Amino acid sequence: MQTSSIVLFLHVFAAFAAVGFLVVPGLMLEIATGTRDVPFVRKAYGIGSFHGRIGGPLALSILPLDIAALSATSPDAAPSPELTAALEDPLDQPMLWISALLWMVPIALMVFKPF
Repeated sequence: MQTSSIVLFLHVFAAFAAVGFLVVPGLMLEIATGTRDVPFVRKAYGIGSFHGRIGGPLALSILPLDIAALSATSPDAAPSPELTAALEDPLDQPMLWISALLWMVPIALMVFKPF
């Protein structure tokens, strides 16, 4: 196997890993926020912050950390006003899809036209 093929494989693999660690959990966190079940949101964002730390410099992990902090201080029965405001952010959905596209377009270009 040529060195360029190995480098290309590692490059594409790293891109897929980034999507696996960042975009997919982001979609799952979006589903968790829709449940309004505070203990579930707390657990989901705890896992999301773990993925954010693994993905590290590849993405902003501030949102999972902010939501995790708000859910930790919210009562179990219902979201606190602060948590509700964070969960109902109107930019949440558009930014999620923009982020997903920003990951998918370069990966598609790498796969279909690598050079």
